[in-house]
Amino acid sequence: MIELLNPLILGIMLDPRQAPIEAPAEPPAVRPSAADSADITPAQPPSSTLQELDAGAPVEGTEIWRDPFGELGRASRALEQSTGLKLGFAYTALFQQAFGGAGNPSGAGGDVDLLMKWTLLGRDTKDPGALVVNAEYRHEIGHQPPSVLAGEIGAAIPTTNGFGERPIVVKEAYWSQRLFDGALRFGVGRMDPENLVGGHALQSANLYFLNKAFSGNPSVAYPGSGLAAAVGWRPNEDWYLAAGVANAYGNTTTAEFESLFDEWDLFSFGEAGITPSIDGLGQGRYRVAVWNTAARDRVGEPARDSDYGFNLILDQELGDSLRVFARYGYSDGSLTGIRNLAEAGCALDGLLGARSVTGAAVAFVDTLAADRSNETIGEVFHRWQLSEQSQLTASVQLILDPADNADDDLVGVFSFRFRVAF
Repeated sequence: MIELLNPLILGIMLDPRQAPIEAPAEPPAVRPSAADSADITPAQPPSSTLQELDAGAPVEGTEIWRDPFGELGRASRALEQSTGLKLGFAYTALFQQAFGGAGNPSGAGGDVDLLMKWTLLGRDTKDPGALVVNAEYRHEIGHQPPSVLAGEIGAAIPTTNGFGERPIVVKEAYWSQRLFDGALRFGVGRMDPENLVGGHALQSANLYFLNKAFSGNPSVAYPGSGLAAAVGWRPNEDWYLAAGVANAYGNTTTAEFESLFDEWDLFSFGEAGITPSIDGLGQGRYRVAVWNTAARDRVGEPARDSDYGFNLILDQELGDSLRVFARYGYSDGSLTGIRNLAEAGCALDGLLGARSVTGAAVAFVDTLAADRSNETIGEVFHRWQLSEQSQLTASVQLILDPADNADDDLVGVFSFRFRVAF
């Protein structure tokens, strides 16, 4: 959810509009976009650290109740204007109930995100330099967290991305820099590789879909957070290139500095994309990405295979209120256990209220192993804006032929998510 350096980090680097983070962004409750998140490389889901900061922006409009958290948000924005220091806080709670599997299991958990971006160089210019830090704490509510439900219903893909149990960790701490009027963008430091490559514009377990087929990318063998570097080159508004490397031993709960310099086993990626603005429709982003995870056989640990693959990803606006995405992912499957992942979905603004968002998506998962079923996943959600800083989402997932459940042809998962952010 707030994993350090979410895929949106890349999304910003490649964002077709190249909107600077400092510029006022359209309230995420209305229309979040990759342009409103981090700016390291080009391409990803809206849960990067910087995007999470922008997700706390107020929702304008007198029909929205001005809750007490809004005052904290306004104080934070005043601090940013005077010092360049942007602070954010978010708490997201999730409840999931499955119908299928042993005993119709349920799970509930919460996620606390503490966020910071401090622009120390080039504030109010096209070439800002900023220190970005993201800390996160995850906890269960009740007997078990939502992250365990997939195992209980026999699904290959988790019913949510994140929402497990974990002590407070600094997931990301990196320097983000733009140069040459924003054409060159890079980041270096502790990052979450999942935020760097393979995401789409509606990929966020905080704001949109919950099933990890849509809120993550199970076709990519990401390591955990660790030392990484990423760079994006966007000479004009029509295309971009991006590449990056990360420590293949990355572990979100530990530092793992020595493993990089001792082993030099890397997770690496490259990406190329075009970003057309189509008259009558809106902005789009079409890209291809390749990735590779090196084999890891550090002394004293079980050897882990290498893996590689590629992604084809499409994001397109269709008018002022509809956004669509499609993604195909291929991997060798040595680490992911998935050979093919194909999915498509959409989100519509304002269907049941001016500040609401409604989404639907479907995915097909080729699980590679002969003894596992190929899994089909569908999800529909609706998100209400309760106040200027809080949201409530209801979601229904249908999992057809769960990969590890020979007894149930269809499993349903009902979810409720509450989020407050400033």
